[in-house]
Amino acid sequence: MKDNYVYIKTTIKPNAYGKWVVRLYLDGERQIGADYFASDREDAVETADRMRNKLYEEIRKDVECINEIVKK
Repeated sequence: MKDNYVYIKTTIKPNAYGKWVVRLYLDGERQIGADYFASDREDAVETADRMRNKLYEEIRKDVECINEIVKK
């Protein structure tokens, strides 16, 4: 977390085997276990969107929990 922000990024690139590789980065660090290999670009783009949205929602819930604890 930098400056109280969490940076989430995905990249989509073709590999040498004809697959599209989706990579997830959190605060600039690649999350290796999250790599996804798609057979077409459309699937890769949809998956990248889902990855970002899911991670965003998880972080948002964590922040809400922390805020509740701090209020007490």
